[in-house]
Amino acid sequence: MFAARFLYNMIAIELIMLRKSFFKRLFASLVPFSLQAFVLLFLLPQIGLSREYTTLVMISRLFTTEAMGAMAGVLSGLGSGGALNFVATTPVSVPLMLTGYTLAFTFKVLVLSLPIIPLAALFLYGTIQFSFALLFKFLFTVLVIRFFDSILGITSAGWTAGTWDFSTFARFINPLAFIAMFAPKWPMIAAKYPKAGWLFLLNPLLYLHEMGRSVVLGKSGFIPYSVCLGVLLGLIGLLIWIASTRLKSRFDLV
Repeated sequence: MFAARFLYNMIAIELIMLRKSFFKRLFASLVPFSLQAFVLLFLLPQIGLSREYTTLVMISRLFTTEAMGAMAGVLSGLGSGGALNFVATTPVSVPLMLTGYTLAFTFKVLVLSLPIIPLAALFLYGTIQFSFALLFKFLFTVLVIRFFDSILGITSAGWTAGTWDFSTFARFINPLAFIAMFAPKWPMIAAKYPKAGWLFLLNPLLYLHEMGRSVVLGKSGFIPYSVCLGVLLGLIGLLIWIASTRLKSRFDLV
């Protein structure tokens, strides 16, 4: 009961704080996404690039909107006077503390991402078959991906000095995200370049994009949804354990 109340309070605090900058941040997300979708779905196919491929990239962009904000947000909480410093003083276990802190940022970013969904549906009109089952599966997938983004950010923060360390993102996370976002379907890669296909499977962000693409398009030719979900949930558990271990020593917790 205490754990549920703690998680609820963490989420509520972040959502209340979001009210002040909601429309500003929403505008900052909608405009770039709209421009990128227009280029990917209308301009690039006109110069010969496959519409099927640009649709895949556009869907990947949909699922990674505000991902940078999630990672930067959890990192900022480790600074002097940051939110995690305060949470660390509460009488809760480190895994629960991290779960609550991560869930708070997950729902914050999720709220910012939801208005983009109708806009994306307009751009993808005629490409997807809408159903309520698809909508619920889509929202669940967004929630899992947003949580993964947030815990990845906080795990990265375990190796930083307490502020946004761009080198961690630029040297490791950004290249993996770039490769996964602009890669075609994994089975296509594996069929043409088998060795490269196995190397691609080492990229944890590949499963994020494959899962999102399979949900929206509802077609075969992707890594099975259940496999991607299992990998991401396993990685989330591993990242929570790594972050707990690192942050225990950082905040001198027991």
